[in-house]
Amino acid sequence: MSLGIKEIPFKEIPALWNFFYPVVGNLEKSNGASAQALAKEYLNKNEKNKGLTSLYLHIPFCDTICTFCPFIKTTNYINNLEPYLDALIKEIRMLSSTPKMKSRVIDAVYIGGGTPSVLQPDQIRRLGDAITSNFELAEDYEWTFECAALTTTEDKIKAMSEIGVNRGSFGVQTFNEKYKKMFNLQWTEDQVQHTRDLMMNYFNACNMDLLYHLPGQTHEELLEDIEKSISLNTSSIDVYPLEYLATSKKFLNSINNSKYEKPPVPIEKINYNKLVYDRLNSSGYFQNYVYTFTKNDAKYKRFKFSETIYGGYEDEFLALGVGGYSTVKGLSYGNVDNVDDYIGLVSKGSFPVAQAMEYHAYERGLVFFPKKMRIEKSHLEKYNLEEYFYIKLKSLREKNMIYETQDEFLLTDEGKAWFANVMVELMPVKQKNALDFAINSMQNNKNWKEEKRTIIPSL
Repeated sequence: MSLGIKEIPFKEIPALWNFFYPVVGNLEKSNGASAQALAKEYLNKNEKNKGLTSLYLHIPFCDTICTFCPFIKTTNYINNLEPYLDALIKEIRMLSSTPKMKSRVIDAVYIGGGTPSVLQPDQIRRLGDAITSNFELAEDYEWTFECAALTTTEDKIKAMSEIGVNRGSFGVQTFNEKYKKMFNLQWTEDQVQHTRDLMMNYFNACNMDLLYHLPGQTHEELLEDIEKSISLNTSSIDVYPLEYLATSKKFLNSINNSKYEKPPVPIEKINYNKLVYDRLNSSGYFQNYVYTFTKNDAKYKRFKFSETIYGGYEDEFLALGVGGYSTVKGLSYGNVDNVDDYIGLVSKGSFPVAQAMEYHAYERGLVFFPKKMRIEKSHLEKYNLEEYFYIKLKSLREKNMIYETQDEFLLTDEGKAWFANVMVELMPVKQKNALDFAINSMQNNKNWKEEKRTIIPSL
């Protein structure tokens, strides 16, 4: 499917599609000890929460490093795994003892990485026991554990089930041998099938991750990946566009040096979005979030953790572990990104916070509405959002990006393909500037600039 020039609603696409909100960028923030004090001040507030509350726990260790991966990780974990796990459990106890968390019920837990499945069964049980003995989980809680097919065994999956995990997720990323080699993916198809079968047997839901917008990727290669993903028959599929700016500098240098092909041009990316959405929606899946497609007959259809991180002002997620990033009402803060520093701070009884920013993002739910694809009109009224946002919504409606019912604003099919543009359009100017600052810093650091124009003028 191709778009005529007159039909193209935006002159360029954003350089970054996936980010936490509010964006820190060039805004005033606290660092070091002052950031720790600020985080502690907010955690000492005893207040009820009307939104969802989720926990994220980061395991930064991997057996192999995927070249595209933007997350904090290391393969040097033989001597660090136990001390890190001890520190993580201590941070769990520290967080759970704060006034903010004492009265909280946890709606979702997500253990990610890295590769959490490098943990052994007894370590999984220790971590799970620390969570369940220090936090109260909601009756209908969701608990996801990320695995790699390379390190998944039945005794590990069984240990996860015993501690209360009810949703598994594993990354395939691509079935294409060319891209597997490019990304250093070392799993076999037998390992992938075995991981899927174990998760479907022990959990209520099993999710797999797929990447697209790959360097030089053709329509045929993308469709083949989608067809193989469908045939795996997991409960859901998370389909993520590759964020080049968030990948490693080494990977980007390989593109700059012509070792790998260039990314798809912007209008191809939009068309690939449509191809992915159309194929999955016509294959027994429904799109419950812009990245997530769930089978119509799945036993469990929600993804509460995603609802939280892309939620509104009162939806709070708290991240534990190295590099964890948390957002609570009025404050965003990030943990230190070095394993030794993290272990050292926690062992001294200090929250391992590196930076913090006060910002009451009442508009957060509206900015992230394109990720969830719908938002109730009452949400805008609840936070008395200014006229600026209604003007933006009117403009997006005129561009056929959104439509409205009596109670909701929703993305059109065209709007889903352009979701990143819709999201940036809904950001206040201060946050757009912060995002631009963050993008420019990343581009300069990684020596990477990608074509953003959807219409390239003829010479």
